[in-house]
Amino acid sequence: MTSMPSGGSSALFTAVPESTQDPETMEAYEKSRELFGHVSELFSILANAPTALSGWIDLLRRLRRELAVAPRLTEPAIITVARLYGNGRVAASHERLAAAAGVDAQVLRAAASGETDRLDADERLACDLAAAVVGGGAPEPLVRECQSRLGVRETAELIILTSFYCMVCRVNASMQVYVDLPPAQPAGH
Repeated sequence: MTSMPSGGSSALFTAVPESTQDPETMEAYEKSRELFGHVSELFSILANAPTALSGWIDLLRRLRRELAVAPRLTEPAIITVARLYGNGRVAASHERLAAAAGVDAQVLRAAASGETDRLDADERLACDLAAAVVGGGAPEPLVRECQSRLGVRETAELIILTSFYCMVCRVNASMQVYVDLPPAQPAGH
């Protein structure tokens, strides 16, 4: 997978300033401020495609706030995706979000290191599912096990969520967009 270079803005796209007068971009930026309190570097680069940015923020809001599957499973899954893509910045941002949601730091360290044998069965299953999605798709036995243990809705949500974060990592790498965090090592390193 592509590793994120350290530091800097996009070398390929110019950030769209928050002072823009484009109505669609202004609306997307307002959504970003409502969701996160600011407009990230990622969003200012994605604003080169304001319709896509607006939809991205809408989906992200729902993925962050409205899923049936608990953060104790989603956050380790996201960190697994980031680890497999070599994207320490996405991992670092989600370690912060996970901590704020009350996810145990040991769970996050295990996901960040890939040492899932230290996780409980459901957490390990969520990480295994995320790894399978990154690898090209979850095999039927794994999906069936997730459905049985976690529920059908929760399994579908985990597949969608981890696929979204695969997209985040690929967009970051392809557009050379680096989120607003300093380069960071996963928790515990």
